[in-house]
Amino acid sequence: MLERTRLGVVTRPGFPRNELDTVLERLERPHRVLFLDIDPNMSASTDIRARLEAGNAPDGLVPAAVAGLIKERGLYCP
Repeated sequence: MLERTRLGVVTRPGFPRNELDTVLERLERPHRVLFLDIDPNMSASTDIRARLEAGNAPDGLVPAAVAGLIKERGLYCP
């Protein structure tokens, strides 16, 4: 995959970056992996699915634009 594209990676809070560094060391093209520095969103996909299964929108768990895309595209549905 890294021959044809770059991979964007965002780590979750509490996940040690050094574990990813050891994986990168084994890759043939580690320079194709880009780490993105964004504000963490503490919501998990499990939380989003639970809210949708209960018939509620994921408002408050994700930004409004993301909630709109989830609804529009039917994401996180069984």
